[in-house]
Amino acid sequence: MFRLIPMLVMLWVVLYPRPYGVALTCAAVLPWLAIALAWLNPWQILLEEKKRFDTGLTLSWLLVAPATALSLRAALDVTTIDVRQLVLWSFVLFLPLWVGIATAPTVRLPFRSKQWGSLLLLLPFTAAYGGSLLALTNAMWDNSKPKIYKTIVVGKHMSQGKGTSYYLNLATWNKEIDKNRLQISHAYYETLTIGDTVCVSLYAGRFGVRWMQVGGCG
Repeated sequence: MFRLIPMLVMLWVVLYPRPYGVALTCAAVLPWLAIALAWLNPWQILLEEKKRFDTGLTLSWLLVAPATALSLRAALDVTTIDVRQLVLWSFVLFLPLWVGIATAPTVRLPFRSKQWGSLLLLLPFTAAYGGSLLALTNAMWDNSKPKIYKTIVVGKHMSQGKGTSYYLNLATWNKEIDKNRLQISHAYYETLTIGDTVCVSLYAGRFGVRWMQVGGCG
């Protein structure tokens, strides 16, 4: 049952995030809930499963699934301009999370080299969690008035790996911002053809991290 919860949340956030804010909140809360439970009941949650104490609820499941879901959602919904600034601010979110995992009672006693390896493997997921959550909230809570730029679609293509990603190439719309290739949803991809005029909306960002959206000019 407990393994199923983070997987269901991941599918909800990725496939049909409605209501949007509630879906993101559930994904954001799960890792912190896992750490809280680890401190309240040290044998309830383990960093790595052991048959003797296997309860089916592990820190890794409750971190990896939400981090993956938020990363995919951020890639689809937000195109961040100030990536360096986003990375720096994301430390505020992901370092406390990683420290909370590393210092949880089930990890500290006994603290073996194998557990160090597991903690290092979780580090990129905590970083993805922090950066994605910041990118999403920076856009979702942004009340700034956007600057609008007209441009033209000069190309579009698909990229196939584990899944299919859809990309749009735009003519230069701002000489100071080199962001002319962006990932878009499949639905929007199908509505566009090369030569179409689109409008880029440039936002200041709730936390001062600029981001952009592309849409029609009507």
